[in-house]
Amino acid sequence: MARHPRNKTIQFHACEALGGLAADKTSREAILRSEGIERLLKVLTEHKRDVSIQVAGYQALNVLTEDPSILSKFEILQIAETVLYALKMHPRGAGVQEHGFSVLINLADFPDVKTMIVRDGGIERIIATMKLHPTSCQIQCHGCTVLKNVAISINKKRTIIHSGGVAVVVAALTNFPADVDIQIACYDLFRTVLDQQDSHELSEEIVKVFTMTMKNHQQDAEVLRQAFEAMVHLPQTMENRQLLGQAGVATTVATAVTAHPSHRTLRWFGERLVNQICSYHEVQSVSTV
Repeated sequence: MARHPRNKTIQFHACEALGGLAADKTSREAILRSEGIERLLKVLTEHKRDVSIQVAGYQALNVLTEDPSILSKFEILQIAETVLYALKMHPRGAGVQEHGFSVLINLADFPDVKTMIVRDGGIERIIATMKLHPTSCQIQCHGCTVLKNVAISINKKRTIIHSGGVAVVVAALTNFPADVDIQIACYDLFRTVLDQQDSHELSEEIVKVFTMTMKNHQQDAEVLRQAFEAMVHLPQTMENRQLLGQAGVATTVATAVTAHPSHRTLRWFGERLVNQICSYHEVQSVSTV
């Protein structure tokens, strides 16, 4: 990589090779000792317009950052800065976005990285990227996870909501009804931000996708738990509770809970959700919960 900085073919294959070599912690540490991160970041910077190199480079970075504990703070911030620049520069590059999001997820435990993400319209950019790539399962899933990781304050949650984050999540749940990872990531984001929602415009759509999730994933307790917990965090207005009741959600929840009698957490959230609905709307057939 150092000897042939301008040869794009060599740089591309070198990035691929680094990703392949970083299969375990020992190998990753050896790459770090050889200044592999610095060289990789330099390649990504020097070939910032080459999408193929960007994809291969961030794919390698995704592997190299799987265990960020072996990285220095300086390296982590350098990586985050380089990734965010690439995401901004290649909004239509699905591969760049997908692997770039993955790297940010790996670095999610570092507060400085979260600050860098939300700085300069980062939340809005992530949501815009998800809108731009509605058919990319990985971008939708990783985008939800990145947004959830940065939703660390009321203001950040409101930014996600007012930037169209709820609509993007509803679209992802609708477009990928059978994908377990999408369902879990979307409802995890819902759970994080919905309690701050001050608009009820999308409530009917949320109820529709929630009902669809329960029907499609009756046998998956984890998906159901995430969905129940998210709906419990829905703003507890009379309108929302009545909407849930009118849609027959309580009966559907009862059926789902009955299918998993030994899952106590699922049962607890199911009972809580049904109680919230029933406090405002008379619903039949909920005694099984």
